[in-house]
Amino acid sequence: MSKSVIFDSVYYEKKTECSSINKVYLKNSPEKIIYSQESIGNNSKSGIHILEDVPPYVNIEFQEKYDSYQILNSSVLDFYVNLEGCSDVQEYLKSQMGAKSRSRLRGLVNRLEKCFDITYKIYFGEITKEEYELLFEYLKKFIEERFSQRGDKHQAMEEWNLYKERTFEMILKKEASLYVIYNENRPIDICLNYHIASVYVNKIRSYDIDYSKFRLGYIDIIKQLEWCLENNYAIFDLMRGDLRYKREFCNVITNFDRYILYPKNSFGAKLLANIKMKELLLRPKLRFIKDGIRKVLKKNNSENDFQENDQPEMKITELTLFPKNAKSELINLNQEEYSSLRKGVYEFQYSTSEYSKDIQIYKLTNEPGSFIVKGTSKIIKISL
Repeated sequence: MSKSVIFDSVYYEKKTECSSINKVYLKNSPEKIIYSQESIGNNSKSGIHILEDVPPYVNIEFQEKYDSYQILNSSVLDFYVNLEGCSDVQEYLKSQMGAKSRSRLRGLVNRLEKCFDITYKIYFGEITKEEYELLFEYLKKFIEERFSQRGDKHQAMEEWNLYKERTFEMILKKEASLYVIYNENRPIDICLNYHIASVYVNKIRSYDIDYSKFRLGYIDIIKQLEWCLENNYAIFDLMRGDLRYKREFCNVITNFDRYILYPKNSFGAKLLANIKMKELLLRPKLRFIKDGIRKVLKKNNSENDFQENDQPEMKITELTLFPKNAKSELINLNQEEYSSLRKGVYEFQYSTSEYSKDIQIYKLTNEPGSFIVKGTSKIIKISL
């Protein structure tokens, strides 16, 4: 029998243990230790141990009783930013992107801050229970709304109660943090991160989909990179998941490592470990075939999928003047009854760079579901 554990579950999230390891440290900085324990001799459980998804920036020292096979996990990539040698975020972005991309990112930050009263805050070492509960409630809401929009489910939802139960104490111990972007007092983007030995692990992230035009995910990465550089972090790890924004920001994209450990004095265990290694090397080829079949089936069922995920769209009409005979009532967009209107208003702000407090929103009382949005230079009508 073999026991398999995921590296980040053991050393970042601290959800489980791997007693076969003595020490984990950064390759380029051996003094920066992620984990260390005294040798425990023969007290650790025997048998085959598999350590999955080991990031390539660490070295591992195993208990003396073990030998190991090291193989690449060819089906899973790690995306991370190596910050060593960088002094500020602009220097890093210049080394990673062209002038046009950097200008686009500056534009995103400037537009967000021009349209709203934006603040950035990291909860690291200090947070009240009330703040924590509220932020976790928002983060869960953001994830559910975003993945419902995609017709998918976030993996973190399977262990949400465990994350919520453990993270509060980890923040107080500076083992975890919540990075938040606020519009006034309302969270609009939240990231849950882990901290250890100058490694910043961006584990769970989501945002308010009403602000999707503003690309909050790009902005939170820029701001967190700034924080990491100001606080002498060496690694900003965006982890697994091949997404476009990760390829834009990360200067290292490489396979995770995988270790198969077996007792030195057991020929049978060595033989089983060798068989397991061959099985793991074969697995990506089998997955490739399975994924190909799944794509064909998905294509055949795509019409039904689109019907299930279809959502009604709002109608937006540009006006030259405020309607003269309209019966209207000034409303407050922050009231929950107008939540379905926010996306349209925020997209109006994105296109005009209007500051939220310079906008007036009217409900047409003689035309249910219709609203007038009046800025300093433009007027639109939104029909829901």
